[in-house]
Amino acid sequence: MGGIIKIKDLKEGAFVGIVVGVIASKDDVREVATKFNPNSKVCNCKVKDDSGEISYTLWGKATATPVGDAITVEDGFVDNWNDELQLKKGKKKV
Repeated sequence: MGGIIKIKDLKEGAFVGIVVGVIASKDDVREVATKFNPNSKVCNCKVKDDSGEISYTLWGKATATPVGDAITVEDGFVDNWNDELQLKKGKKKV
């Protein structure tokens, strides 16, 4: 696991150590069907730190996190969707 990485330093395809920021804005919570749950709650948001802002997706109980609350993403990765960088949560290790 790496150290804390600033949002401005995130690059597509990069493996992330830790990103710490606050939720800057949120879209409406919606339900989607996944292979794990036919009624999963999901919400797109923007996470920012003092260096920039990036898209992130909140799932399940995390969708209730209010704008302005701190968030930490550990062992995530960055991909590109519709020409926008997105921070993705890391996979759970079993």
